[in-house]
Amino acid sequence: MRPIKFRAWDTSDRIWLDASNNRLTLDGSSLLDANGWPWAIPGRVIIEQFTGLHDKNGREIYEGDVLQLDETYPKRLKAVVVFVDGAFKFEWQDNKVTRYSPTGLEDFYVIGNVHENPELMK
Repeated sequence: MRPIKFRAWDTSDRIWLDASNNRLTLDGSSLLDANGWPWAIPGRVIIEQFTGLHDKNGREIYEGDVLQLDETYPKRLKAVVVFVDGAFKFEWQDNKVTRYSPTGLEDFYVIGNVHENPELMK
């Protein structure tokens, strides 16, 4: 069974929040501290879940991570990790069409995320 872990991005301050000592509300809209008080402002924080997978370098893969296929692959494909139809998948643009693949990430490695590195997907 994979560990259930989250990370939280503050869209206003553009920083990662330390969510390690907090818990997520059941609807996933906000983080609560150990006393049950709101820790992050709803609507301002993006909460992303750990996929349970690691890239080829052993780095944890979360929703919103930008992955690149092994540099030996000719297209140097880049994809974003998303949660679609009850599963983590990677998403990329191919001739202006969004495509999804099941997670087979053995040859991918994390090169950034959509919050800190949006330019990676251009």
